[in-house]
Amino acid sequence: MKNFKAFISLIVVVGIALLFALSPAEGATETEAVAVENFQGTGITWQPQVNYDVATLTIASSAGNVFHDNFEAGETLFYNIIDKQGNILPDGNYTYELSLIKFLQPEGELIESEEQSGIPTSIMVKNGAFSVQRGLLTSGDELSKISIQAINPNGNYFTGDGGFSGDLCLGCGDLANPDKELDIHNISEVFIRFDDTGTAVSTWDVGVPASSYRFVINDVIYGTTPFTIEENATTNTLYVKGAVIGIGTSTPVDDAGGTSRGTLYINAATNPAVILNQSVSSPREWQIFPSASTGNLLFRDETAGAYRLTLGTNGNVAVGTDTTPDYPLHVTGDVYTTVFYRAQGINPGFWLDESGTGNKGLFFALDNKTFQMQRRPQGFGVTNEASVFRMRIEAPNDSIAIDAQGDVGLGVPIESISYPLQLAGGARCTGTTWQNASSREYKENIKELSADEALLAFSNLTPVLFNYKVDREDQHLGFISEDVPDLVATPDRKGLSPMDIVAVLTKVVQEQQKAMQEQRKTISELTEKVTELEREVKLKGTVASVTLK
Repeated sequence: MKNFKAFISLIVVVGIALLFALSPAEGATETEAVAVENFQGTGITWQPQVNYDVATLTIASSAGNVFHDNFEAGETLFYNIIDKQGNILPDGNYTYELSLIKFLQPEGELIESEEQSGIPTSIMVKNGAFSVQRGLLTSGDELSKISIQAINPNGNYFTGDGGFSGDLCLGCGDLANPDKELDIHNISEVFIRFDDTGTAVSTWDVGVPASSYRFVINDVIYGTTPFTIEENATTNTLYVKGAVIGIGTSTPVDDAGGTSRGTLYINAATNPAVILNQSVSSPREWQIFPSASTGNLLFRDETAGAYRLTLGTNGNVAVGTDTTPDYPLHVTGDVYTTVFYRAQGINPGFWLDESGTGNKGLFFALDNKTFQMQRRPQGFGVTNEASVFRMRIEAPNDSIAIDAQGDVGLGVPIESISYPLQLAGGARCTGTTWQNASSREYKENIKELSADEALLAFSNLTPVLFNYKVDREDQHLGFISEDVPDLVATPDRKGLSPMDIVAVLTKVVQEQQKAMQEQRKTISELTEKVTELEREVKLKGTVASVTLK
C-alpha cells in the first residue's frame, strides 16, 4: 500500500505538470463545489462533491513549512492538528490545497494496481485556510468557487505579487460582470479574514454572518464581536471626519467649528440620546438627552425611573428633577456635604422656605459684618419683615455659648457654664432667681458707704407708680432712672441696679437703727432719772409728814 501511495503521488505530480502544459480547455479547473469543509474539534473533514480517484492534501504554514498527505477514493478526507504522538500544530495561519484527481482509464474499470493507473484527466482543487491560536482550530475563508481569467471581457488582470487591477468577483454568478470592484457572494455568509502573523498575532473577520441581516467585525481569537451594524440603519448613522465622530450627521464639527479635536457629535431631529447600560455588576441604565419641550439636558436613571440632574438652557442646574431651574442650583431633596458649604459675594446667605398656608421663610445672611436671621415672606420673598437675630462677626470668643445641658453663657467659656444663664461678669440666673455678681474676686476699690451719702441719695429717691408702654395693663412700682441721684444712676441713665438702691436703703436703715438705739438708751437713762426723782420726791414727802406730826 505504501508503494501504491508513493506511486500515486508521483502520478499526481506528473499529471499536474502535464495539465499546466495543456491549453485552458484541457487544464486544471475548479467546479462549483469541489468539497465542503467541516471543522470539528481539532480536525478538518472534507465531504467531496465530485467523483475522484485519488486525493492529495498540501498544507503550508505562514512560516514556510509544508505538509503532505494522500487519500484513496472512499477514504475519509480528514486532517488532525494533533498527530499520533500528541504534538499540536504550532500556532499560526495555514493555507491548504485539496486536489481531487480523476484518472483517464477504460470506462467501468477500477484502479487496482500501479499498472492499471492512468494519466490524470482532471484535477479539481479546493483551496482554504485555517488558523491555530493557543492550540485552538479556527476556520478560514472558504473559497468554494474562485474563477479568474488572465484577461476577462472587462479587461481585469492580475499584476505581480498578487495585485489585481479592475473588478474581482468571488462567488458571484456572472464572473464577467461583477457589480462592484470587489464583489463577494455566498449563499450562507460572507467574510474577509485579516491575519497578523507577526509577533503580536491577531485574526479578524469582517463580513456578514449567515441569516443575520447585519455587518460585523469579529475578533476570531477571543471570540468577540466588538462592532455590529444592523440592516436598515439610517444614513450617516456613524460618520468620522477628522478627529470628530458624527452620529446622524455628515457634517460633524467640534465646539470650535472645526474637526481637529476629539469630539462626539450627535445629531437627530428629536430625542438624540446617549444610553449607558451596565448589565453585569449592579445593573443600571442611564440616559442622557435634551428635553424635546424645553431643550434642557436631562440625566435620567432609567432603572429607577427618576430624573437625577437637569442642566437648564439658562445655565442653571437642578438636582433630583427635570423642572427648569430658576436658580443657579435647584435641589429637590436633602443636601449633604462632608466638608463645607461655601458662599461668597455681596450679602451671601441661604434661604429656608416653609410651604403651607400662613408659613414664612427664614433667610440667613451676612450683611455689613453682621450675621442675621431674617423673617421673609413665603416663596423666597425679598422683603425683610424682621431681623429676628443679629450678631456682629467681630464679637469675641464665646459671646454666646450653650452647653450640653442647654445652659447659656454670655462671654463665658462653654466649659465654665454652671447656671441656666451665666454672664462673664459673674451675674447669673438660677432659673428662679437672679443673682448679681457679688464675689470679692469680681470687685476692686472697695470702701464703705457713708451715712451722709446714703441719706442724701435716699432723700432724693422718688418712688413712682407706672406701667410699661409695651404692657399698658400691668402696673409697677419703681423709679425713673433719669431722676435718681448720681450715687445709684447708671452711666446711660436708662436702667437701674436694684442692688445699688438696696445698699442705700440698707445704710439708711442701719443709721436709723443706730439712732433708734441711741434714742432707746437716752430714754432708758431719762426713765431711770425720772424714777429716781420720783423716789426722792416720795421720800421727802414722807419725812415732811413725820415732822409735822
